[in-house]
Amino acid sequence: MSLEVATYVSDLQPVNPPSTDPTNQGDDHLRLLKQVLQNQFPGPSRAWAIPNIQTFSASPVTITKPMDGWTLFISTASGATTVNLPGLTAGDAGWCVHLYKTSTDVNPMLVFPPSGNIVSGVTALTRARRCVPGVRTTAIWTGSQYFLTRANPLPVGAMIDFWGTVVPPGYEFPNGQTLASVATNYPEYNAWMGSGATPDLRGYAGIVLDNLGGAAAGRLPNGQISGSALGAVGGIDASNVTIASLQAHAHNMYQQFNDPTHSHTLPYNIGGTSGGSGAGQAGIFYSGSVGTSAVGTGCSVYLGSAPGSNNQTTTSAGGGGLRGNLQPSIMLAKIMVVE
Repeated sequence: MSLEVATYVSDLQPVNPPSTDPTNQGDDHLRLLKQVLQNQFPGPSRAWAIPNIQTFSASPVTITKPMDGWTLFISTASGATTVNLPGLTAGDAGWCVHLYKTSTDVNPMLVFPPSGNIVSGVTALTRARRCVPGVRTTAIWTGSQYFLTRANPLPVGAMIDFWGTVVPPGYEFPNGQTLASVATNYPEYNAWMGSGATPDLRGYAGIVLDNLGGAAAGRLPNGQISGSALGAVGGIDASNVTIASLQAHAHNMYQQFNDPTHSHTLPYNIGGTSGGSGAGQAGIFYSGSVGTSAVGTGCSVYLGSAPGSNNQTTTSAGGGGLRGNLQPSIMLAKIMVVE
């Protein structure tokens, strides 16, 4: 019979060639199979491993070259587990394994390249930490360098709101603690932060830096907090209201009684009659008035403060209690990305 037509594996007919075909038609079938295989698998330039699954429960875990494409389940229930990647050549570019931590403890997998550095996210390290259970981490060989995908897409040092009181595996509480043996146990965090120190966020609400990106916006000018210093703290949940913190103002003062200087007028009439022209002479008449000197009692009555040393004050009022500054809030935990 004539040669069948096929482009991909699914096009091949298992019954061909029939036993009645001439021998020379077998050559045509072999050439057809070669072409179909190249059409189906156009990219491979090296051995293509069949995916497999392997389980490990003890440290160290030694990965070999034939495990290309395998999925490795690794329990860290017995403690921190060392995972050693194999030495490869440029011709092995594209080699990879998929790592899963299968236990829910807080012990990490520590992944080591055969030599040099492994790039974890964007950081070149002598080892990388992976502790989050059930999340795939892939180790990929580029032909000259190992790359390790991160379990968490958030950057190292990111803070996450968390509804719980027990830190989940792979994270830490930002409570001012210093991460133990940071270069060994938290290589990504140490590379980014330069130490194992963590911020103490207990009881604080975060404010974005005023100079985020370098240019200060000037939105925190009153000295309550240093707005351009990472880690600066300030504020209080309640405070007293003092005279110094009140807006400058005045109270009206009403004068209730005042005695200015005053005098009294006294009328007089001295002898004589109208038309006279001389004091004490008959027929002479004086009329008019005289007054006392002007004097005052010095008394004034005021409502409110008045000048002088005898000022009076009103009775003290107010309990001196604190004024709350807290907005409506809910208490949450924060966890920090450390790998």
